Amino acid sequence: MKEKMILGVTGSVGAISLVNYVSILSDYYNIDLILTKNATAFVQPKGLDTFINNYYNKEFKSCYPLHIELAKTASVFLLLPASANTISKMAHGIADNLLTSTLLAYENPVYIAANMNPLMWNNPVFQDNIKYLKSKGHIFINESKMAREACTGEDVYSDACMPSFDNLLKILKK
Repeated sequence: MKEKMILGVTGSVGAISLVNYVSILSDYYNIDLILTKNATAFVQPKGLDTFINNYYNKEFKSCYPLHIELAKTASVFLLLPASANTISKMAHGIADNLLTSTLLAYENPVYIAANMNPLMWNNPVFQDNIKYLKSKGHIFINESKMAREACTGEDVYSDACMPSFDNLLKILKK
């Protein structure tokens, strides 16, 4: 029987490759997908229907506390890609959307695949957020490599690239 995974998707350009990750992860996990409003600028959940259980992008459709139910039933929580905005909200306990509310209710370590411009990643305040989240047991799984910068089209070295498919599976299956 497959484990249940929450896959949180944020507004980062890395979300354009989400279908590739989801198609691989769906072999190992039953996936509930949570999209932030900004994530929908990069990915449409309708194309992922065959790989996931459900997708969510709104907190309340009724009085039912969806964020609590999602957090209670998942054995794995993965943020891929994780934007600087969502990581910073997570570090400070801000719960202003379904994804951040679910993160706040989740009681286990979260796997975080950061994906952002190197200038944002290297910001000292942001680095403090990363250190804090690591001290709480959360696991950063981004990789260091050359990447095409989305805004300028230049190749830059970045520590905030999403992991390869193989590395992601190795980390999750430890």
